[in-house]
Amino acid sequence: MKAIGQYKRYSTNEKGNMEVTFELTNSYYKLRVIELEKDKDYSIHIDKIKSKRSQQQNKYMWVLLGQIAAKLNNDNDDNAIYCMVIEQYGLKFEYMGCLPKAAEALKTNGLFRVVKFVEERDKFNWYKCYYGSSHYNKEEMIILIDGILQLAHDCGLEKQYWKELLNG
Repeated sequence: MKAIGQYKRYSTNEKGNMEVTFELTNSYYKLRVIELEKDKDYSIHIDKIKSKRSQQQNKYMWVLLGQIAAKLNNDNDDNAIYCMVIEQYGLKFEYMGCLPKAAEALKTNGLFRVVKFVEERDKFNWYKCYYGSSHYNKEEMIILIDGILQLAHDCGLEKQYWKELLNG
């Protein structure tokens, strides 16, 4: 189980060991916590969460994309999953035409994250060129994150934990 909570206090027990208390406000966690077995060892990872979209949230997004790729188990890496979600949700794109011999330059210019061939017309190849999330406004980013969270859920990953991390 992964959880988001607020640190409340610590104390020292009669054995001299530290006990730490976190408050978990989401009812989703209550069902998971009651499943924990007393006196069992658990791995615990604690990080601060920033309240606004940050570089840390971007890192979380890429970790989640990596977990989705691993769950899909089909040679897709996290970048391929990211591009798939960008294309699926149709966020920030341009239609561009170029001569067929210039297509590779369009794909590798660094401006677009995904470049998809659409059609050949009048001796030009036409492409739908999607910008990466660094070009998104808040509303567009919410759509992208919701799409990634839905895909994570569809793959059987814990959606609530990631939703809290990514939406800050």
